[in-house]
Amino acid sequence: MQQLATRSITELGFVRIVSQISAYNISLEQAREELKLLKVSQNYDFQFVADANDISHLPNWVKLAKHTTDGHLAELARANGAELATFDAHIPRCFLIP
Repeated sequence: MQQLATRSITELGFVRIVSQISAYNISLEQAREELKLLKVSQNYDFQFVADANDISHLPNWVKLAKHTTDGHLAELARANGAELATFDAHIPRCFLIP
């Protein structure tokens, strides 16, 4: 079974982005419901990751404001023995989703 871990910031990002992309034609409420279904899916071993990392945990490669969330999530994943999965090839030491 595949593992899936989220936290508040990734869940909020998912709902915000999916409900804003017109090609998906999904409302905010529908995006919330889809995420809820994903979290209870039998296809994943789901875990919600608590966040104890403050601003002092940002990695050294974070130099721009637009990289703060990426850096935070990458460091949080590492702190929990996980790997951040992303579509962004510019985030060091993460799993790049093909």
